[in-house]
Amino acid sequence: MFRTAEESAKDLANTLHALKTDHLDLYQFHSISTERDVDEILGKGGAMETFQKAKEDGKIKAIGFSAHSEAMA
Repeated sequence: MFRTAEESAKDLANTLHALKTDHLDLYQFHSISTERDVDEILGKGGAMETFQKAKEDGKIKAIGFSAHSEAMA
């Protein structure tokens, strides 16, 4: 699970290449179970920075989340 902007940018590029496409209909953050997960993803330098830019650039159409604890949902 990549939580930083740098790691997730590399992962997104690899995913698009592997799928031979220029966009994803949905990028889903999985296994958000703790406040630390939320802070890492949404904080400065977090993966959300990568995916917000990718959405603006048309590389991702929608961003989703799945939480595995009621508190994080």
